[in-house]
Amino acid sequence: MKPNLHVLGVDEGPFSWDDERVPVVGVVMRPEYIDGFIVRHAKVDGDDATDMLVSMVKGTRFGLTLNAVMVDGITIGGFNVVDLKAFHERTGVPILTVTRDRPEEKDIKDALAKHFKDWERRWALMSAYSTVPIKVGKGRATARDGKGKGRGKGEGVGGTIYANFVGMSLDEAKGLIRRFIVRGNLPEPVRIAHLMATAIVKGESGGKA
Repeated sequence: MKPNLHVLGVDEGPFSWDDERVPVVGVVMRPEYIDGFIVRHAKVDGDDATDMLVSMVKGTRFGLTLNAVMVDGITIGGFNVVDLKAFHERTGVPILTVTRDRPEEKDIKDALAKHFKDWERRWALMSAYSTVPIKVGKGRATARDGKGKGRGKGEGVGGTIYANFVGMSLDEAKGLIRRFIVRGNLPEPVRIAHLMATAIVKGESGGKA
């Protein structure tokens, strides 16, 4: 990965299950400053998340300069699942997802099976990658050995986030996260995208970011 990092961080705004669409914000950043913002919309529980992310890269002036995309989780707007491999193949840009909490796989699979006719397709996209726990704090990130089960839900608050990635190595994923951690657990591009998306919906930023 190139030393002069130029990253797109992505998160959606708050939504209700009755909403048809949710605003999605992309923040284009270098470690030192913000270059710009991109706003799109995705269907709640839809199937357009991958296309929407591709449009953020290929449909804007920032696309040719990006080294990577960071997304808050592998789903956008409920269970609108991002196909990480397809995104990377279509754009050539590495992609990384980060979450504070360890995914509860059984609960997710049960919810998909209950609510979606195409739940197997969605589950296949979500379970295609091994979720890697990465310790963060004081601007540093190190992978755990993966042997311990951890504390489960809420573990990310204690200094661990969970990542999936395509188009980069584990060391590159760790390095990317390290470069963009300022305070807390989330890389700045994702954290700022969350704040901006929340402000679009509610009129001001807020919530856990």
